[in-house]
Amino acid sequence: MHGQPSDKRRILILGGGFGGVTTAQYLQRHFRNDPGVEITLVNRDNYFVFVPMLPSAASGSIATLHILNPIRRMIPGVRFRAEEILGIDLRRREVTTVSPITGREARLGYDQLVLALGNTVNLASMPGVAQHGKTMKSLGDALHLRNHVIAMLEAADVETDPRIRQELLTFVVAGGGFSGVETIGELNDLVHAIARSYPSITRENIKAILLHSGDRILPEVDTGLADFALKKLRERGVDVRLKVRIAAATPREAILNTGERIPTRTLVVTVGASTNPVLAPLPLPKERGRIVTDQFMQVVDMPGIWALGDNAAVPNAASNGEFSPPTAQYALRQGKRLAENLAALLRGRPEERKPFAFPGLGQLCIVGHRAGVAQLKGGIKLSGFLGWLMWRNIYLSKLPGWDRKVRVGLDWLLDLIFPRELSQISLGRTQVVNQAHYEAGDYVFRQGDVGDQFYVVISGEVEIVRELPNGQQTVLARLGPGEHFGESALMTGRRRNASVRAVGPVDLMVLGRDEFNSLAGAWIKFSESVQALAQERDIQLPALDRSRDLRTALMTSVLGPHLAGLVPPVIAKGAQAAQQPAPQVAPPVPMPPPSPALVRSDGAELPLEGELLSIGRAPENHLVIDDKQASRRHALLRREDGRYVLEDAGSANGTFVNGQRIQRHLLAPGDVIKIGDTILSYKEPVIATGSS
Repeated sequence: MHGQPSDKRRILILGGGFGGVTTAQYLQRHFRNDPGVEITLVNRDNYFVFVPMLPSAASGSIATLHILNPIRRMIPGVRFRAEEILGIDLRRREVTTVSPITGREARLGYDQLVLALGNTVNLASMPGVAQHGKTMKSLGDALHLRNHVIAMLEAADVETDPRIRQELLTFVVAGGGFSGVETIGELNDLVHAIARSYPSITRENIKAILLHSGDRILPEVDTGLADFALKKLRERGVDVRLKVRIAAATPREAILNTGERIPTRTLVVTVGASTNPVLAPLPLPKERGRIVTDQFMQVVDMPGIWALGDNAAVPNAASNGEFSPPTAQYALRQGKRLAENLAALLRGRPEERKPFAFPGLGQLCIVGHRAGVAQLKGGIKLSGFLGWLMWRNIYLSKLPGWDRKVRVGLDWLLDLIFPRELSQISLGRTQVVNQAHYEAGDYVFRQGDVGDQFYVVISGEVEIVRELPNGQQTVLARLGPGEHFGESALMTGRRRNASVRAVGPVDLMVLGRDEFNSLAGAWIKFSESVQALAQERDIQLPALDRSRDLRTALMTSVLGPHLAGLVPPVIAKGAQAAQQPAPQVAPPVPMPPPSPALVRSDGAELPLEGELLSIGRAPENHLVIDDKQASRRHALLRREDGRYVLEDAGSANGTFVNGQRIQRHLLAPGDVIKIGDTILSYKEPVIATGSS
């Protein structure tokens, strides 16, 4: 279906949550026998998620698939498209979508448009929280959190460093509303339940922390019920901290607005609701990011546009016109009323439209196993076991589909009998590229660590630090955006030969060992194809002896200007260097055996101290050649068993040793190296043996 005119009246619903699905269901009832009305619902996923039960799915008390319903089965007779929404053109009255499988775009015309896209999470104002915080908005979030928690316990069970162990066993949730309280309650239950299977972990080792910016949690409910929830959480070992909020995060810390740093590997964020990016640029009236509608749920001054649910500010006639809260119970009633009002309009009876009026059924929240609070219609208040039981009964009754009701009921019954499941659920291949955020003074890694990741600086700066045996530290270099480090240990299999520390807030792109090797392998195949094509066209390119050497050269030339040999740049001048003052070369860091060196034509020695050093004309190289005949990235020096191997890095004019052009050469004492017009000789230290 495209944007061309149609004889049918086209209703297009965007979003497959409570509001969108309910609207589609009731519209289908109104127009099931009217072929002149076409109803279409677009949602990225083909399933509906019963969001109130997400924390329970994350904790394992409910099977994750049991809170899902196929949207197609929920809206029979309604056209459904599992597509991503790219944009909305209000002037042309069409929506652009794209298939996530084929990548094909479609333009869907409409006569009536219903906006039910909900909101999104925007954590951009809190550095590192988007990268290291875990949200609770989707099924994937719930599965990921459950897998992550089990992984933390597995690691903590065998960890001997008490500092790292405490990081692994500290679980932080930011946000003291319904979602945050239910998440910390379920998370706390899960950790303590499965910790019994780990012999080295005691109850005292586990820390669960809830952060809330207000002076009390659950501000939507009665003060007495909120106080009960707070008391119950603290009784169960949850450290509830009020009047504080999350400000930033690193892979190993949650940073509060007070400056306090909580060592943790688990941060769950239930704050940061923001306008859906598809709706943000539209010229629609908004109130705090929500689209403002009239009492009938039509967007103000926008005929043919309707909105409901979390992305809408809908006046509620039952509460003197105040905007309805963005919760499921209101979205369900809004969907029904919107469908009735839209049907009345299409039938030419606008006078039959009714304003949205819903007094609410109350508020429900669980704070862990067999404990909850309920504030019901008529002033009824329940807490403890009765509140928990009411939560279960009401949400079970609202769960779509009798099969799902039975499955969830059985899940809860079996949860009383059997222990929580410990197995992690593999969801396929891990994302290749991740991002990490660090604050000033944080170490990305330390000298001596095992190297298992490769890093590229996205923003900010890091400094390379050599830690001496006497405890002193020497800053060797600074790296900024576009520069990278960490591949030396990946290529050699050795430990990190220096530390990397954040100068200020810094964001990094991170590749694991397997992803790094895969990427390097892809470049090998590409280069081999280029070599073959060049031979066919009689183009002279240097042949690379081994794939490992090719990988080094390609990663050097393609991934950026700064390899992690982790030594400061030193200057090697060309033929005119003899007339210029010799640069000051920092004395080598003492390490056995003494360092080999390159000797310039003026007699100055350039000590070789790194595992992988780059040589070239660009100032970012470890050895800088002030020679116009040298390439910006000309050659590499790689240490193997205490000896250095010289490799050409795809230079334009070639690298020569003893008058012969080389691609790879194991250097011996006295070898003469020519790069452009610059002459260097290789020298190895003479180790005194003493006399008898």
